Amino acid sequence: GAAETEGPQPVDPQFAWKGIKDGEDVTVESLGAPGLLKVGSHVFAVAEAQCKKSAGGATFTGIASQIITTPTANAPEEVLKDPKDKTQVLEQGSSEDAKRVDVSRPTTTVVKENDIYMLVGEYSPTAVSQKSGAGDLGFLLVKGNVIDESGGEKGSNGKYTDVSRVSFGEQTELWKRLIGGGGSGVHTKDGKLLFPVEGTKKKGEATRQ
Repeated sequence: GAAETEGPQPVDPQFAWKGIKDGEDVTVESLGAPGLLKVGSHVFAVAEAQCKKSAGGATFTGIASQIITTPTANAPEEVLKDPKDKTQVLEQGSSEDAKRVDVSRPTTTVVKENDIYMLVGEYSPTAVSQKSGAGDLGFLLVKGNVIDESGGEKGSNGKYTDVSRVSFGEQTELWKRLIGGGGSGVHTKDGKLLFPVEGTKKKGEATRQ
């Protein structure tokens, strides 16, 4: 199966991407293998960041990204060396009572001109009907881009801003569970975004399409 969207999509106001604040009791425990994305004239390293709040606290997944500069490209150099400064996490709710949302792995990306689109979350009929968390709310489409920061220089991180819902329509009748397939999707000539997904059919067999 494939998630199909036609952008731009309306922003869901209950979700927002936030950077991990300095002094906050959160650590980045590990990073997934980074992928490279070319966005406009810039190349980014993007990785899933496994985060943990305080000793023995809950774990959750964020997104870490760093632009690959000319010095980095010309000689071996460690990227995402200080991942906390380059990691954003998804929050649900108002700023007063916002809670962090675990971004299910693996993420799947599509690049469209200067924008990055990521498919995150998962689908299951029971979870969607309960609507108790981000994964339970089905798939979310996250939009990121490269923006100018102080001094007119390009930002060193990808900025993930818009979050909208993705529907699989009638395909969900055939599947017990769907998750992102990882890797890269496709931006078609007619403006659609296609994302590969992995699913478990209602008879129990798993498949990737």
